[in-house]
Amino acid sequence: MNTFRKTLATALSFALLGSIALTSSASVTDNPRWSIPPMVIVWTTDAAGSAPLVSEFLVGAPSIDLIAQDSVTVVTGSLTRTDQTDGTAFGGIPFILEGVNGADFNTDTNSDGVLDADDSFAAFDLQANSDARVDAVETSTSFYVASNSAFNINADVVSVNTFALLFFVFLDMSVSLERDNPTEPEFGTAAQFPNSGGETAGFLGMPRTLLSIAAPTLVFEGNQPTAASIGSILDQSVRFDQDYSVGFTGYDLSLGTFDFQAVVEYTVFVP
Repeated sequence: MNTFRKTLATALSFALLGSIALTSSASVTDNPRWSIPPMVIVWTTDAAGSAPLVSEFLVGAPSIDLIAQDSVTVVTGSLTRTDQTDGTAFGGIPFILEGVNGADFNTDTNSDGVLDADDSFAAFDLQANSDARVDAVETSTSFYVASNSAFNINADVVSVNTFALLFFVFLDMSVSLERDNPTEPEFGTAAQFPNSGGETAGFLGMPRTLLSIAAPTLVFEGNQPTAASIGSILDQSVRFDQDYSVGFTGYDLSLGTFDFQAVVEYTVFVP
């Protein structure tokens, strides 16, 4: 009787060990992962100058542009492409003439920014010191940016028809969160300045001559995305404005006529 019980107990022990061996297993670790790269969207207008068009879509750092087409800036406050204007949209170069008793008057009598056949004025007395000089002239162009990350901008004068004027034409840049008038799309309602310092922060060496950007030059450093809250690309966009001014004074008729033209390339990138 005792022997039977011992044998049974031993058999149960082996059965238990066998059960443990059959339920053992190996573990596998899974590691799902997703990432969203830095993205910068640059837009201006379509070929007709009538509707917003995204023509730069940058991803990653350093940036890769997924759209081969390049952008063309617009005249600030409009969708007029700068490659489709004869210059009058920028403002021409009116003259200040010195008339009787030294009183000055502007030849741009209709205030359209250019001296042409649409201007007219009365005859004026000619004095020994009567002179014609160039009034202050400013031209403003723009492009728009929306981003989920910080970005920088380089500027480079890639061509110019009168090299000497590079010394006298100045560039000043700024950024805006809202449109100037109803002729441009509404933007910026969910945006913030791309530099946390505000509207004028991040711009380097402004104002500067065009000569100073005769080679690719860093002109803006951002430290935060333009997107500040949920919204569309338009909502999360800011507008970069480039203001060009003619810095020389004392124009004299002996300097003759000129038509100054330059092509400046702005490159937006994630460093």
